[in-house]
Amino acid sequence: MKWDELIELRIEKGLSQKDVSDLLGTHHSQITHWETGNRTPSIKNLKKLCTALDTTPNVLIGYESLDDDYSNNIIKLLNKLSRGDKRLILQLSRRML
Repeated sequence: MKWDELIELRIEKGLSQKDVSDLLGTHHSQITHWETGNRTPSIKNLKKLCTALDTTPNVLIGYESLDDDYSNNIIKLLNKLSRGDKRLILQLSRRML
């Protein structure tokens, strides 16, 4: 499991280990074990963890990078926009680069 990405996602969401453990219904020491790589979550907890952190098992397991996950989420959001809004986002993105 990619514990560094687990930590990054948790912090990005503004969650403490206790917050995550409360969302999953487990003891906060479990989160510590996962983040240090001493233990891995069960499939049930992995699903809950992905929901809580808005990511996929592939990212947490290490099959995809966190950057891939961000890209996939951006694409999903862009697909929901109107054509005009997509053009606006494209223009803004070009100005940022």
